[in-house]
Amino acid sequence: MLLPLPFTDPVLQNGVIIITTKRGKVGDVKIKVQRVCGWQDPVNHQMAQFMYEYAKLLNEGLKNEGATPRYSEEDLEKFRDGSDPVGHPNTDWNALFFAGSGFQQSHSIDFSGGNAKTRYFLSVGYLDQKGVVKKMANDRYNIRFNLDSRVSDMLSVGLNSSLSRQIRTEPSGFASNFGSILIHVNRVPPTEPVKYPDGTYTHYFEGAPVAWIDEGDVEKGVSSHVQTTAFAELTIIEGLKLNGSFGVDYNNLDQYRHLTDFLYGDGFYQGPNSVTNSLNQSMYTKPQLLLTYGKDFNRSKFNILLGTSHESYTVKGISAYRKDFPSNDLIGLSAGSLVGMSNSGSIIENTVISHFGRLNYSFDNRYLLEMNLRNDGSSKFAQDKRWGWFPSVSAGWRISEEEFMKDIQFINDFKLRASYGVVGNNATDDYQYINKISLGLNYPFGQTIVSGAAQTESSSPDLKWEMASSYDFGFDISLFNNQLSLTADYYNRYTDNILIRVPVSSIYGLPAPVTNGGAMRNKGFELRLNHRNQVSHQLSYSITGNFGINKNETVKFPNPSVGSKIYMEGVSWGAFYGYEYTGLYQTDDQVTKAPKVVGAPVQKGDLMFKDQNDDGVINGDDRIVLGSDIPRVSYGLNLSLNYRNFDLLIFGAGVAGVKQLLANNILFPFINGYKAMEADLDRWTPETPNARNPIIHVSQTHNYSTISSFMVRNSSYLRLRDMQIGYTFREVGFGKHRLNQIRIFLSGHNLVTFMDREFGNRGFDPEAPTGANSTYPIVKTFTGGININF
Repeated sequence: MLLPLPFTDPVLQNGVIIITTKRGKVGDVKIKVQRVCGWQDPVNHQMAQFMYEYAKLLNEGLKNEGATPRYSEEDLEKFRDGSDPVGHPNTDWNALFFAGSGFQQSHSIDFSGGNAKTRYFLSVGYLDQKGVVKKMANDRYNIRFNLDSRVSDMLSVGLNSSLSRQIRTEPSGFASNFGSILIHVNRVPPTEPVKYPDGTYTHYFEGAPVAWIDEGDVEKGVSSHVQTTAFAELTIIEGLKLNGSFGVDYNNLDQYRHLTDFLYGDGFYQGPNSVTNSLNQSMYTKPQLLLTYGKDFNRSKFNILLGTSHESYTVKGISAYRKDFPSNDLIGLSAGSLVGMSNSGSIIENTVISHFGRLNYSFDNRYLLEMNLRNDGSSKFAQDKRWGWFPSVSAGWRISEEEFMKDIQFINDFKLRASYGVVGNNATDDYQYINKISLGLNYPFGQTIVSGAAQTESSSPDLKWEMASSYDFGFDISLFNNQLSLTADYYNRYTDNILIRVPVSSIYGLPAPVTNGGAMRNKGFELRLNHRNQVSHQLSYSITGNFGINKNETVKFPNPSVGSKIYMEGVSWGAFYGYEYTGLYQTDDQVTKAPKVVGAPVQKGDLMFKDQNDDGVINGDDRIVLGSDIPRVSYGLNLSLNYRNFDLLIFGAGVAGVKQLLANNILFPFINGYKAMEADLDRWTPETPNARNPIIHVSQTHNYSTISSFMVRNSSYLRLRDMQIGYTFREVGFGKHRLNQIRIFLSGHNLVTFMDREFGNRGFDPEAPTGANSTYPIVKTFTGGININF
């Protein structure tokens, strides 16, 4: 089903953010009109073989296993010359699937203005996005209104509000969801036609993705979102102010999924038709009260803040299902059969109450001190575990303000910083501290089925806040009339009481409970260097680079969890775990004598793994840590240039020292029914012993599904994230009417990616989730637009 729109969980460090950057200014009404149009293309996706090479590879894989080839030489020739498009087709399923226009457009108009007492800002916008897949679309309408008003010399009030309505659609089908459809696209071979000569659809395994899209199966979600905060500030006496605010974030998500029943040309029936309706409502409220007092004493300045807030989050959901509708054109639930119908509902509530204080002190603008203390309580924990204290302190020394620095003219500002603090995290499911009982677990009693209930999840009454303590040392320096600036930081962050599920024995009888069972450490340093220069009144530029190194380590994890990833002390959190790939079996002697994976037959051209303990077999004891998907290095470069009325922006970013797991159905052809790709041509044969890929197989009996360093690949990349060029016309006149400014621009997003060639050859993006082959592709976007200021 369509996922609900993102909603921020009310944990301590990630509260809901109300955007307030754009506000009205004193003066006449200003109007800004913006229109942007463009299109999207997948950055990368799997490319199918031409059917001739595909058929040859399939025959080769069958021969390698002693089976009879599927296609004769006559078949292969027909695939190659295209003389029989019906019996020997060449179907590019990727091209048929990614056939959406990708067109997008956005329009907005802003009004702002005000006087000495009242200022306002109003924005109205519309976004229309068509997906790179047909019947996938996103439409959004939004209104934002901000108001600031000074009622008197002592009282100011204001309002930040937004309203949006979003309509998202995507194709569906009996493959269960969009991700399953994408998996199916990658499974259907090019030798399968879309339709039979009579115009009816063919099917492969569960069905046909093109039929699911063309015949109207669709999933639709309509979201109505209201976000508003009212606030007021009262000056009690000079320096003493009382600030109050009340924020509301309400979202209503209405979804339905319609599956049509369908008869394929070969008589295969897919059904019955069905409709699933669901309604989810979420309400987040946050009243907050702040009392601040600031005072200057000669060269000393201090500010004190005391505050409290009460965050409440409620989610209500209902869902209903019916099937066997008289017609595929009917989608109202009441038209479905009573047989097999179902419904469900849920309510979840949680609350975070916070009390906090802050003290800021500076002496002579040289010595800076800030101290914070928070006391937060979360309803996700039992009453005696609910509250946590979170202190922090930071200090700064502006060396550039010292007398001994006055004669050093090229240093404009130089500050040393140090900080230490503790923050909390309550990001776990609700009600885990109590025993939850599931209904509907019926059982026979005598000759009758009676209603039953049982505990199906473990309770965790001792759960408490996850705690992250960190300290940071750094400096900021500006040189040469602020043309060059450098920021450097060293940090060490220790996260304890991590909320995890520690593995338990299967005889436990219930899923593993959540516990405060883990700890990890992240430490490293970050650099940010900026150079800006006003060469002349017509030319200026800015160059900003950032670079960071991070080391992640698991410090504590009771009862280590071992699978394709490992959670164990001394290694990176969730590092990949498997065998060390050493090459391909090249000789019969190697096949006979070299250690092998227990239970997996091998032959020349198959993967070889290292026997780490030299016991003559390859088993779980030979697995090692293969790397992590947590980047070791991150970096970026931001360039801006202004020449006369032209402006240019370029932003690139990348990571290094990072690995990703390529799933076996991406790396190995024909596994789980998947098809071959162009990269599979570089495979082992007696004539090509130095090929990059192993021998072709069709069955799954060989050692391909074993996680190894052959599957865990370097996923370092550098991506040209954004590029924009614009031209501004100033004080444009049209007869008696004049415009303050017109700007036209062209921009691109995710334009170029430099990465390991194996990712590109196999259609995998290094930013995609680990092992993902069923997610909407990352897209590159090209847009052009115009901004008009009246």
